[in-house]
Amino acid sequence: MYKLIIEDDEGKTTPVPIIRDEITIGRKEGNTIRLTERNVSRRHARIIRQNSALYVEDLQSYNGVKVNNERIQGKVPLGDGDVIVIGDYRLSIKQDKAEAKPPAAAAQAPQAAAASNAPTVANPALQASAAPTVQAANVPPPAAQAAKSPEKPARLIVVSSNFARQEFPLEKAAMVIGRTDDNDIVLNHRSISRHHAKIVREGDHFHVVDLQSANGVRVNGEDYNKVELRKGDQIDLGHVRLIFVPPGQDIDIRDKIVDLDGGRSPAMTIGMVVLLLAIVGGGIYWFLNRGPSVDPESEAAKTLIDVESDIQAKRWNDAVD
Repeated sequence: MYKLIIEDDEGKTTPVPIIRDEITIGRKEGNTIRLTERNVSRRHARIIRQNSALYVEDLQSYNGVKVNNERIQGKVPLGDGDVIVIGDYRLSIKQDKAEAKPPAAAAQAPQAAAASNAPTVANPALQASAAPTVQAANVPPPAAQAAKSPEKPARLIVVSSNFARQEFPLEKAAMVIGRTDDNDIVLNHRSISRHHAKIVREGDHFHVVDLQSANGVRVNGEDYNKVELRKGDQIDLGHVRLIFVPPGQDIDIRDKIVDLDGGRSPAMTIGMVVLLLAIVGGGIYWFLNRGPSVDPESEAAKTLIDVESDIQAKRWNDAVD
């Protein structure tokens, strides 16, 4: 029988017998082996047992899967001594040829499987391990799931003045935000890309993912490609700001409304209006109180006529003046 020896970045090891035909590995709850570091994808890889042969398959993970320091594509065979690298974890394949279960233990195994509420058989070695980053899949019964369901779903509330107080419940496992009508959440603003970002629910956790948008995704003022959301986090998508509200909770947003479009504070806007009114008022005052208009050409002609009259009347002094 084969088994996995899982080693984390601190050197702690956990043995996992390969007793199923398929073992899924990833960060999301529900995987056979859950590795909780951020550099592990939600569904990262799987190990398949076909007859007496083992294979590992990369499930289109973000950081990939390496076998013996070589990144793999698709499904590749495994043998005794091979080392799989997933994120910060090393998973070694060991073949235990000497192990043989006594008949009594083999007879008890089906009874244990029948008594379990989970759809997969829990791994005794995994349950005995104190390592917090590796655990067996354990799906609660339907009654427990119903009891945990919140009254309100998680939601996003817009706090920028352009779409202020609009709410978007996060009722699907993945919801895409963008400018066009084919998105789950439509924010028709020039600073929003056609498909800007995505909110992903992973168990009880929510993440925002940038979909290679033009203006990016900022959470609490920091740029991220992907980050987990917590209560009250402010998400800036272009000039639109949203606040994340977890399931069953509320947030008072009355003092959080902001104007991200104009880039001016209310005091600056008022000051500019007052200055404009003063300029217009001054112009009106000058127009109403200005003196009569003077035509230079008319004044020159009048002067010439007066000089000619003085010369004809021999008023020499007046003509000179």
